[in-house]
Amino acid sequence: DLNRSDLDERQIPRLVFALVDSIFEPEQKLLYMAVPNGGRGERGQVLQLVERSSTTDIPAVATKITVGEGKIGWVASAKVEMLAEDWLNMTRTEGRAIEDNHPSLRLDLIGPLVHHVEGKDRLLGVLCIGNPVSHPRDEKAMLQMVTNLGSIAYTNSGACGS
Repeated sequence: DLNRSDLDERQIPRLVFALVDSIFEPEQKLLYMAVPNGGRGERGQVLQLVERSSTTDIPAVATKITVGEGKIGWVASAKVEMLAEDWLNMTRTEGRAIEDNHPSLRLDLIGPLVHHVEGKDRLLGVLCIGNPVSHPRDEKAMLQMVTNLGSIAYTNSGACGS
């Protein structure tokens, strides 16, 4: 359903979460979307939590994240997928230790939703998966597949204003 051209953007988070559930069976799922900032670029751009599924409460402070802030903001800025063990490899983060965004957030897998257009990558959002029960063999490739499908769905729905 994520590849339908007549898809309503309000259905996308539910469909992405269903796909995440079938692959990873996580305890927590969070979807942040980039808030348009009038074309000023991604510096200072805000990610707004638009959908969540969690056994724990998400505090208000974790519902808006600035690009570059903490692990979620770092993934948004770098536009690369990160697994929990990737944060231990300092070469992945250019030698910087990146802080968690908030203790209530489980950030085992974090992937950006990116729209590739005319040689540029435009951030659409970030998907966070916490405490997955299932760990598929190509975990990062599976995460990338889900975020790519989400990006395509948002692009096809016209939600990203390409």
